[in-house]
Amino acid sequence: KIQMHSCNFDLYVPLAKVIEKSESTNEEQIIERPHNFSLWMSNEIVREMIHFLKLGFELELYSDDELPYIYWYLDILLSKVISHKCYLRDFKQSQIKLKSL
Repeated sequence: KIQMHSCNFDLYVPLAKVIEKSESTNEEQIIERPHNFSLWMSNEIVREMIHFLKLGFELELYSDDELPYIYWYLDILLSKVISHKCYLRDFKQSQIKLKSL
């Protein structure tokens, strides 16, 4: 539910799209910004979930039968962190390409 609210918040943020004027051609172009709030919120939630699972290891809360499920869940959470970082990296690269044109 928090993810849905943060995405809705991003839709109403006026800085989601910025009009930038090119100095050389004097043309305006709309540049999309990443959904900063929802990315930050989902990243923080995933990091807290990973921290929670790590605490279970430190406190030895998991039985041997539960370990495959915990590792499976950690894999899913870590892939979310990687996908967030890849999204931001790709966005930055696309912005660099736009500025070089």
